[in-house]
Amino acid sequence: MIGLFHRVFAETPPAGWWQWKYSPEGLGGRAMGLWDEDGNLLAHNGGIPRTLLWRDREVSAIQIGDLMVAPQARGLFTRHGAFFQVSRFFFKHWVGADKPYAVCFGFTHERAMRLGVTLGLYQQVGTLDRLVLPARSGQRSWVWKIRQIRPSTADFDTLANRAWQAMRGQNRKGILGVRDARHIRSRYAARPAVDYSYFQISRRWPGPSAIAVVRNEGDSLKWLDFVGPLDLLRTTQNAMQRLAYAAGLAQVEFVASPEALAGLCSAGLLHREKVSATALITASACPDESLAGSAWWMAGDTDFL
Repeated sequence: MIGLFHRVFAETPPAGWWQWKYSPEGLGGRAMGLWDEDGNLLAHNGGIPRTLLWRDREVSAIQIGDLMVAPQARGLFTRHGAFFQVSRFFFKHWVGADKPYAVCFGFTHERAMRLGVTLGLYQQVGTLDRLVLPARSGQRSWVWKIRQIRPSTADFDTLANRAWQAMRGQNRKGILGVRDARHIRSRYAARPAVDYSYFQISRRWPGPSAIAVVRNEGDSLKWLDFVGPLDLLRTTQNAMQRLAYAAGLAQVEFVASPEALAGLCSAGLLHREKVSATALITASACPDESLAGSAWWMAGDTDFL
């Protein structure tokens, strides 16, 4: 699988990546492959289990990732081709009303989306945009404070779970991935070869707080995830712009769905582009038809980590 990854993406995952993503001790990913008669891996379809909160009901889901087709097998994108066969077998085995995962979704580029729709595998239910905002200086707030927290500290899980419960309480009519302490630890803290930072945004007196997950890349602060009351989203955005400025960075980048963007401010926007389409696998047994208009995603929900 690592060899196919290198041929498809022209890079090799870091040591420990497969164990983090696919072992039972890691994210517990599921995978299915298609080999030729010589034992060469032609196609791979992977998925990471993810619990979704669907209108305040927990739903078992799996998120497609590491969908790869070897260069020599790309000429036949039909129902007889490697892409269709490995996808169909994966969905048939794992996805549906009587299967381990009721819902299967993913984030992909337009070409793969068109192919999946043409073959009857996917339904497009949304898009993700990448936005770039300038770093900004600002006076010290007498209301809000931001502090770095670490998974190694004793109160990390308590802070993360409180933030998640507050977020859950304000989104009982929408759809979003569970973001509790266990998720943050397994998704970010346990990932090899990538350093993430975690910041708590709170008032200077007791009350609800939010957590932002970020990492530095070049001259950008990449804001990957948010956990907390949705009415603190814009305050957190402002804090990220000030944090970038304090770190000597030029800008803040984030990826989000329209539902998440509704709580953010685009003043001073430097750049905006569509970076992904959101796919719902047609084999899914959704509780209702609301995924297209109610799903709250950020970069941390994707493979854009």
